[in-house]
Amino acid sequence: KNGVVLSVFLPDDFPSDQYNSKSFTPTSRKLGFWRLSTSRDYFFLIFSPDGAIRVVPNSLTGISSLLTDSELDDSVVDRKGLDLSIWPSLEYRQMYDDAWRMLRDYFYDPDMTGIDWPAIHERYLPLVDRCTKREELDDVLIQMASELSALHVFVYGGEYNKPMNDDK
Repeated sequence: KNGVVLSVFLPDDFPSDQYNSKSFTPTSRKLGFWRLSTSRDYFFLIFSPDGAIRVVPNSLTGISSLLTDSELDDSVVDRKGLDLSIWPSLEYRQMYDDAWRMLRDYFYDPDMTGIDWPAIHERYLPLVDRCTKREELDDVLIQMASELSALHVFVYGGEYNKPMNDDK
């Protein structure tokens, strides 16, 4: 059928160690994807086309209620007034601090090749505050890491904006 299928495994009556597999197939919406919360206490189910979000406790009671509610009327998140604020400048500062800290903690030379590593953090910090794109942050990270003069330190990856209008 359309969408993602969520299969759950329910234990048979105690003391059996057998499980029955059941699939959840909604009738009114298409399941787009699902994820567990970081604490693993809840499932988050995202449906299309309306983007409804359903939160299900990761328990026998919660999963049983999911399997019996094919219309998805229970535990649907009210998204009115739900907004997400993204502040790239704060994200870039956090990524910079994390990269600096990881180099400090995991670099092969505890003496950091004899340079004043806290001073390096302060030297490049004003450049991080001026970054407007992720690519610019990568340039700052490369400059910071190059202070170590180690050929085995790399900066790569990250989330970049996709070209618009099929530009390459």
